[in-house]
Amino acid sequence: MRGSATRWGPVLGLLVVAPFVGEFLLGNLTVSALPLGLLLAPMYGCGALLVREVGWPSMVLLAAAYALFEEGPVDQLLWNDSYAGQDLLHGPTYLPAVGMSVALTQQVSSLHTIWSICAPIMLVEAIAVEGRKTLWLGRIGLVVTSVVFVAGAALVGYGNYSEEHFLASPWQIGAIALVIVVLVAAALTVVPARVWAIRRAAREPD
Repeated sequence: MRGSATRWGPVLGLLVVAPFVGEFLLGNLTVSALPLGLLLAPMYGCGALLVREVGWPSMVLLAAAYALFEEGPVDQLLWNDSYAGQDLLHGPTYLPAVGMSVALTQQVSSLHTIWSICAPIMLVEAIAVEGRKTLWLGRIGLVVTSVVFVAGAALVGYGNYSEEHFLASPWQIGAIALVIVVLVAAALTVVPARVWAIRRAAREPD
């Protein structure tokens, strides 16, 4: 990997590809809802960009953390028994003590880990001139991407609450937040040394 100036080509590409693959390619949203991709891009795209900067294999752990973040605190699908008018929780794997379905949690976690994050990253890396061995976000780009990601997640969370009027209990959100923190911490412990070296030595302006 080289340099730390923001590479806008792959950055913009991943902003578009991540929500398209995660929502439209998998059939969660129809083509008529394509404009919604603009609202999803800050969360999906910026999330994928932040995950991508740590390099493989750390990306898989961060992608799993993203999956739980989106379907937990943001969408609250993991606990909502009437999400979009459907009861996706109750079944043979439902755990009343935590108000969650093991099967549903595994399904949405694998979906977002693979299709919302890892697959778009691999696709854009395959076609980007900069390829896999380059950091795409410079110092300023990293900060801006983080801020936009948080804002995008807040927007999606607000929109979801406006439609569902559902809030999980504080302990449920706290528990999933703890799992997310553990995944992030585990991911950061296995970040390739060259990534940290580039970040420390970076002197290029954005």
